[in-house]
Amino acid sequence: MKYLLSFIFTVSVLYAGVLDTWHKKIEDFFGNTIEKLDKFLSESNASVPQKYSLETSLRVFTESKKIGSGYKFNITSKIPLPRTQKRLYLFLQDFKRTTSIDEQSGNNIRDSIDNNSYLLGLFYNTKSKLKFRAGVRFHTITPDPFVGATFTHTYPFDQKNRIEFGNSLYYYLDRKLDNTFYANYIHQFNATQNFAFENSYRYIQDQENEHQILNSFKLYTVLDANRFTIPSFQFYSTTNQKRSYHVDYLYLGIKYHDTIWRKWIFYELTPAVLFREINNFQASYRVDFTVGITFSK
Repeated sequence: MKYLLSFIFTVSVLYAGVLDTWHKKIEDFFGNTIEKLDKFLSESNASVPQKYSLETSLRVFTESKKIGSGYKFNITSKIPLPRTQKRLYLFLQDFKRTTSIDEQSGNNIRDSIDNNSYLLGLFYNTKSKLKFRAGVRFHTITPDPFVGATFTHTYPFDQKNRIEFGNSLYYYLDRKLDNTFYANYIHQFNATQNFAFENSYRYIQDQENEHQILNSFKLYTVLDANRFTIPSFQFYSTTNQKRSYHVDYLYLGIKYHDTIWRKWIFYELTPAVLFREINNFQASYRVDFTVGITFSK
């Protein structure tokens, strides 16, 4: 074991510079591309600070009462275009087909990327709480243009208690309506710990007209600048044209997050136990592992 640890340490030291150089080149490429787009849309060459954040990750999970492993490639970004008076943002994110923990895009790493689809577009930030989006869902057989609107609001009761609620509406040319409403109650224990009761309802206009309901109890705990944990209890329910309302599963797990290299490589480990309707609510044990990279400026 000590020889293995010594080998890993030596390789890490030797390749540290290579990783830093590779990461810096990608960050500069994103930064230059975003700056050109910002100048084109704003028709301005003014010198302004350029900031962005883009996060990519790969999640793999295995479960005792399921055959094989599942994979999901994730990407999320919200990139301000400052020359447009902070009204326009560029966004890129993977498309989520479900709000449940069973969201996956393949049975191996290659499939998780090839089978994924993404949303790319512009986000228009108004002076009100209403914001608009337009773009295209791609990496599908036919690109699917969409328009959307989001609304968010926070209502504080006092310094430690608040309610956050909002709605996200998308209309796709091919996929049609996709609407999500959420309402969360949050209690702050102290500077490093929050309790949250999170609730979301999603309606997808497709052949089955599916309704998805997710209710969660979570405890967000910051351990230090790089680490945090989220114990959670969830129950997920659905209804559609084929089945009436039913509980699909109950979930009890804890997520551990740690940034392990510089400020841009992280991993998450989430052991959990599930009680699924399909298994007559017998216990099924599950482990999720995620590794990700953040690019920012």
